Amino acid sequence: EKGYSFCPYCGGRWLDNQEEKGMKEKWYEIEKLYTAVDENTDELDFFMELLEKGITVNDVRHVMGDAAAENMMEFCTEHGLL
Repeated sequence: EKGYSFCPYCGGRWLDNQEEKGMKEKWYEIEKLYTAVDENTDELDFFMELLEKGITVNDVRHVMGDAAAENMMEFCTEHGLL
């Protein structure tokens, strides 16, 4: 049986169980990648990996906040990734 849950991070939509699972996996991936960043991490490689995984600036905003999202937007724009 399909269940639905409210997602405040998805524009206030109701998600079915499969959509919710996908969003939770994406959020986990974002947190994991940002946590693994250190001073030796190449920013270009980091942001390219996010984009290759289908992670958008809005996804980063929802999980990591405005500052991280603006940093991603600025860097990716400057480097022709967006």
